[in-house]
Amino acid sequence: MIDFRDTLPMANRPKPARHPRQAQTAYSWLVTRRHEGWRVPEQRLELVMWLVASCWLALAVFAPALPQPEAYHRFADQRALAGLPFAMDVLSNGGFVAGGAWGLWRLGRTSWVALSGPVWVTSVLFFGGLLFTGVGSAAYHVQPDAAALMLDRMAMGVAFAGLLGLAVADRVSGRAALGMVIGVLLLAPVAAALAWRGGNATPWLVLQLGGLMLLLALTVVAPRGRLNGGTWGLPLLSVVLIYALAKVFELADHAVFDITHGWVSGHTLKHLVASCVVWPVLSGLSGATIPGRMQHALSLPKSPRLPGDRGANLFNSSRQHTAQVRPS
Repeated sequence: MIDFRDTLPMANRPKPARHPRQAQTAYSWLVTRRHEGWRVPEQRLELVMWLVASCWLALAVFAPALPQPEAYHRFADQRALAGLPFAMDVLSNGGFVAGGAWGLWRLGRTSWVALSGPVWVTSVLFFGGLLFTGVGSAAYHVQPDAAALMLDRMAMGVAFAGLLGLAVADRVSGRAALGMVIGVLLLAPVAAALAWRGGNATPWLVLQLGGLMLLLALTVVAPRGRLNGGTWGLPLLSVVLIYALAKVFELADHAVFDITHGWVSGHTLKHLVASCVVWPVLSGLSGATIPGRMQHALSLPKSPRLPGDRGANLFNSSRQHTAQVRPS
């Protein structure tokens, strides 16, 4: 039997139906990659991350020493309030304290089985580090000097380790997150002490810039929770934008103070903006679900026994099964 389509000219012949994936346009493909991220094997991501971290560590060690500028402690807003010096810069640290306390309170109501171990631990480290940062930064701004700045940066290192570990646990693996947390917790105090005693601020600058670049690079990687059937995914792009905006306000401390005619300084706005990083982290945790179980993480009870979740409490389940099969 002759198909009439074979008699048509090649230009007029209907094109065969294509699979929806093949018919996908370049624009829709880019949109898919934007929302889902690049699906890179876990081992390859770990290897690339450690290679890049090694390069940044070598840069921090062998790069030329940059001294901490003396003008760093001369903040624009030096107004006092009720005898409190640098009142606005001190009081604006309340955002870190409130955000850290709020995050720890939300995590205190979350079961260990609701989030994976690395995500839960790094979240506690991040929110606890925010509390330390608020207290340390407020103490530094009461009397700005090099020694107080070192303590302030050590507290910031705890929050920074938690945030980087949380991002790595979300996009790479729990094993890599543990290594990242240990590395930052060890390097941040050393970098802060070198800036204080040795007058070398290069390691601290490399730590900050390297962490920001890592967060930016991980924004294009697909969250591991989504690949395993859950919905956990940290909105890293929002975190990067908040961090970058806070740095802009910090560098433009005096300029913002002049533009606003002495109403608010850039350093005060830096504290307020940086404390907003709690919002995207908590929004990611609030939307997280256990792979294979559609249970919202932060809405789960603290008790390890989850209603309607057969695999949530394996220990109790095994005990019940043993009791059923045991002869009376």
